[in-house]
Amino acid sequence: LGLISLLLLLSQAVKFTTAMFSPWQESVKVARTRWNADYNFNIVILAKGISLLSFNPQKETITTVDIPQNVYLEVPNGFGMWLMSSIYNLGESQQMGGGQLLKNTLVNQFGLPIDGFLQFSGEYSRKETAVIISEIRKDPFSLARVLPYLKTDLTPVELIRLKMGLSRVRFDKIEQIDLKALDVLQKDKLADGTDILTMDTIKLEPQLSAFKDTSLQTENKTIAIFNSTD
Repeated sequence: LGLISLLLLLSQAVKFTTAMFSPWQESVKVARTRWNADYNFNIVILAKGISLLSFNPQKETITTVDIPQNVYLEVPNGFGMWLMSSIYNLGESQQMGGGQLLKNTLVNQFGLPIDGFLQFSGEYSRKETAVIISEIRKDPFSLARVLPYLKTDLTPVELIRLKMGLSRVRFDKIEQIDLKALDVLQKDKLADGTDILTMDTIKLEPQLSAFKDTSLQTENKTIAIFNSTD
């Protein structure tokens, strides 16, 4: 009986450890490098709207960009141009994961590595990203409150480290970038008359200085690309 009890305890410990390092409520498994908390952590947040958040652990700063739902973007994997509001459902319908397809799209658009996504449901789906981040920062028990409404490819360990990191950021080190105010969005129409916005990446790039990774800048490394084809 003692041996059986010990084996049962060990199996539960293994299950718990595996769960702590597995994506939270995300069935699509995607191989990726886990965040080591030394470099910037960029995540896509889906709540009332869609936002890109960058947490700099070195400077302890938070930068967010709210992306309008009617922005028309090039979606990778040969899907062509789609509205921002439709990309998540497109990924789900193709069994490749809505969050993953959304991340890949924004990687191409912003030229930044994106480490994960947070999708909120229930009461949190009606809140702005800034409000959710404020609650997570200020409330010591916020992570436990949001878990039932959260779907993410981050592991519980990463969520805890992210929560602790965001809580250390002072209110005056939070920056919110407004794309409309930066004049990087142009109005346009689809063939059916739908009003859309297109993004000028040339104008956008100089506005992303807040997303620069302090650790990568310090390394001061160079990259050489050699093309061996004709």
